[in-house]
Amino acid sequence: MSNIGFMAGCNLSAYSPYDVEQVLIFLSTLHGGKLRGISNCCGKPTLMLGEMEHFRKNMICRKMILVIII
Repeated sequence: MSNIGFMAGCNLSAYSPYDVEQVLIFLSTLHGGKLRGISNCCGKPTLMLGEMEHFRKNMICRKMILVIII
């Protein structure tokens, strides 16, 4: 499993799923096919609302990924 992930974010994913797919393919090629697409919420809305416990739980889910490309 790769420790590099690409997170397009909510806006781009909703606006143009095709572009997200193309970027994922491109980045995967650059990294020798060792890239994970991340479709989880980044947690920014919960952070902005002050929901720190929920935000921390969201961060734990991505603990195994060392590099996130946004």
